[in-house]
Amino acid sequence: MQAFTRSLGVSCTHCHVAEQWDSEEKEEKQVTRDMMAMTRAINEDYIKKIKALEKDKPSVNCMLCHRGKAHAGEDLRPPGPPPGAPPKS
Repeated sequence: MQAFTRSLGVSCTHCHVAEQWDSEEKEEKQVTRDMMAMTRAINEDYIKKIKALEKDKPSVNCMLCHRGKAHAGEDLRPPGPPPGAPPKS
């Protein structure tokens, strides 16, 4: 579970109800399961099949997209207009 806290920058109670760890009350718990299934599929069904990458053994994990943020990609987009957008007047 420590990997989730580091990768997403959240505490255990982001997904779990404190003192009721088995509870399925929080939607974030299912989102995490779905995201884990997604990374497993990427690693098993897609990356492994790219022959040119066989030697490197690449894989994806939570940190790749989340980078310590609860919402993936939050810090990947620079603030402001996209490159090439006309300047504001």
